[in-house]
Amino acid sequence: MLRNGLEKPFKQLESYAFSKYHSNKHFDLKQLSAQKKKVETQLEKLEERFVIGEIGQDLYQKYTQKFSDELSEIEQKIDLGQNGTSNLEKVTKKVIKVSKIYPVDA
Repeated sequence: MLRNGLEKPFKQLESYAFSKYHSNKHFDLKQLSAQKKKVETQLEKLEERFVIGEIGQDLYQKYTQKFSDELSEIEQKIDLGQNGTSNLEKVTKKVIKVSKIYPVDA
């Protein structure tokens, strides 16, 4: 149970933890975006090499599939990373309310 007078420190602690989590997530999203750009560039180079005849159709198809699968996986991770908790205040109020309903044995 959250004791009286501890709501403000609890909110501050939760806000701090949430901001740390999101700063790490932001860093991960930056890395994923960089990986996405790299794979897109690789796909473009592969297509160019195929068009000018440096590689055959068999290699083109093999690596197009590989890079496309990798790109799809990166995009899924980016989508998952962007769908986080957006309303910290609402969540904090809910946690405090629940903590007052269900006391912890001391």
